[in-house]
Amino acid sequence: MKVSAKNTIASLRDKSLPFLRENMKLISQFIFTLFFIGIGIWFIKHERAELYRVSEVLVSSSLPWLGAGIVLTFIYIALQALMYITSFRSIGSDLRFADALVLFLKRNFISVFLPAGGISSLAFFTGDIEKRASANRKYTLPRLFTVLSEFLLSS
Repeated sequence: MKVSAKNTIASLRDKSLPFLRENMKLISQFIFTLFFIGIGIWFIKHERAELYRVSEVLVSSSLPWLGAGIVLTFIYIALQALMYITSFRSIGSDLRFADALVLFLKRNFISVFLPAGGISSLAFFTGDIEKRASANRKYTLPRLFTVLSEFLLSS
């Protein structure tokens, strides 16, 4: 039995397209992860001297001021998580503090790399939250509050 190249290509296409459709999110996350690992490696190599200077400044800084900065950072992150919780409650949907905290940290991290910052990060990391919300349309109001707060704080 002889199999032609045309039949082999058609067979591969018929088998691979459903696989790609079913696993598109996983594949895109893998590519996205590789991209960020590459950016991280490039950043460390490119900014090695600057990172060394940052470590020198941290070692020579005053411990009370350094501690105060760390505490204020944790307070800021907690307040951002509470903002997400309040936004969700305003539309009648509950959000746990841990989920709000993780959502803020993920979006804050990704907005460093994406153009348009926080606005473009709204497209990421919403799957778990949307599953818990009673309807996807209810998720629009917290997004709006996030965009408005970023606009007001940046101006």
